[in-house]
Amino acid sequence: MASHGQPLLDTTFANIPGFPQAYPDGYPGGSHPAQTGAVAANSLGYVFGNAVMDATYHVERTFAHTGRSLTLDFQAFGLQTPEDESWGLDDVTVTVDPARAAAARQHPVNRSGGFSHIFHTPTRRLAQ
Repeated sequence: MASHGQPLLDTTFANIPGFPQAYPDGYPGGSHPAQTGAVAANSLGYVFGNAVMDATYHVERTFAHTGRSLTLDFQAFGLQTPEDESWGLDDVTVTVDPARAAAARQHPVNRSGGFSHIFHTPTRRLAQ
């Protein structure tokens, strides 16, 4: 996940026990058990082999942004076929933090603290 080319989330996810994932840390970096941080596991019905393997994550990111437009890019790299490794996105919300927006209007010279967006993806599906 990136905003205007700046990474907001660069990590790995795993659904198979014994295979580590970086999330909730960035990649490279963390090494956590499969499905760490998931709000639901094996609840969506995605099957690999004979086993249900999926996970749902709530991901929030806050970042400064002062431009008039915003571009968010969602990408995955190194995935195998969709039957083996896939992901989805649902309920993306971008919100302006009113306190930071007001501060930016009061102090227009300070462009580094301008607008802050809260990024929330309540459902992120990943199946291996």
